[in-house]
Amino acid sequence: MKRFSFLFLFGLILLAAVVPGCTKEEITDVVNFVPIWKGSLDSAPKNPAPGWAYYDTKLGQSFIFDGTSWQLMSENGKDGKDGENGTNGTIGENGENGNDGTIIVWKDALETAPENPVTGWCYYNSTEKKSYMYDGTTWQMIAQDGQNGTIIVWQGALETAPENPVTGWCYYNSTDKKSFMYDGTAWQMIAQDGKDYEPPVFSVSAKKKVAFSSGNLQYNRITSTFQFAENQLQYLGKKGEEADVIDLFCWGTGNNPTATNTTEETFTDWGSKISDGKGWHTLSDAEWRYLIGKGDSKRDNATNLRKWRTINSVNGLVILPDGSDANIDADWATLEAAGAVFLPCGTKIYGKYWSSSPNGSDHAYYLDFYSSGRVYVSDGNRSDRCAVRLVRDAQ
Repeated sequence: MKRFSFLFLFGLILLAAVVPGCTKEEITDVVNFVPIWKGSLDSAPKNPAPGWAYYDTKLGQSFIFDGTSWQLMSENGKDGKDGENGTNGTIGENGENGNDGTIIVWKDALETAPENPVTGWCYYNSTEKKSYMYDGTTWQMIAQDGQNGTIIVWQGALETAPENPVTGWCYYNSTDKKSFMYDGTAWQMIAQDGKDYEPPVFSVSAKKKVAFSSGNLQYNRITSTFQFAENQLQYLGKKGEEADVIDLFCWGTGNNPTATNTTEETFTDWGSKISDGKGWHTLSDAEWRYLIGKGDSKRDNATNLRKWRTINSVNGLVILPDGSDANIDADWATLEAAGAVFLPCGTKIYGKYWSSSPNGSDHAYYLDFYSSGRVYVSDGNRSDRCAVRLVRDAQ
């Protein structure tokens, strides 16, 4: 007679998983899946999802699916050898079989412990945020959520969202070719199949749409090169030779970003300094007006798609893409996911961003916005120092 045992370590309760359609860079938090026991079968179950596990009755082995292939977890124990005589000469005297192992049976995420438990039952207590295993007498805690953590439970590939979702549920929508995660309120898209990223678009005239750069324009004095800010919230407020990296410019200093005046400068649009072939440029005064909704010609619902906000202690102007129905008062993560642009400024009162349009020989136009809610296009001396945010034509 063979001895049957599972070397099913408690660590298998929380295993790293990869959600179809995602990369490690797209999901920065640790993602786990919960093993789902499919029973004793004579062959592997079809269309497995990460975390499925079963015992193969033909091979005498247990396997778990890691998202790509079935991985061996354990196998039947070999025939026991004759045991040596113990002190009392009882256990192993005639080469008796060893004690049966414990089969781990996962009972899913529950608010309370399941009734009439059997040794080896495990479940995740969604109220306490802990995982337990029944040892035959009591429930023993074997894992606990990390601080601020969310347990991810993969629901598989489905044509529509599963009903009655719980925070942390994920699934791949085979119709939309997208993966989603439930955040407790709504399904959030976390990946999409085979499509290049398409940035949100903003109308700047009746026939022209643009996409904004990932952050404000900066100039690195050490390398003598232009670059974009690390993110939309970064605002240095540096000019001239105040720092190694500056992000405030006089109008017309495209050839000499550290200039303190524009007396002998010839304007070169700042976008030409970003040599990635994407055609970056600065909006004209008319395009800024159309975008924010000033003048006779304006984009639809323009004034409701912009607002002064303080995001992570940084003041600035939020601008939503064309046709957006996002709540402009939502947190930044939600707004950024909705394609919002944020124009940061260094004061509690106002912000200024250059246009590409001159106004006479010594002035130029710029976007001017205030904490009071006023937003318009004004003009100032070319020696004023304002921020620059580049755009490119939308495809």
